[in-house]
Amino acid sequence: DDGEWDATEALSRDGGSGAVTALAYHRQRHFREGDLAEIARRGFNSVRLPFGYWIVTGPTHGDPYVGPSIELIDAAVEWAA
Repeated sequence: DDGEWDATEALSRDGGSGAVTALAYHRQRHFREGDLAEIARRGFNSVRLPFGYWIVTGPTHGDPYVGPSIELIDAAVEWAA
């Protein structure tokens, strides 16, 4: 599948620190305030922010996901305001 589940499992093989570091780096740079400004400049007035439950709750039942990271969703909403 090569989704976040597979990526996090692969990155976690070193004890977990690789997954946390890699995903934090990716999440901080994947979508930024300047991206919303560019979207607005091009005349669009909405965006879709797809995210998994673990961004809100953190992983459950032994999931390999890294989270929670709700502050990233909060930042995007603030940028869009």
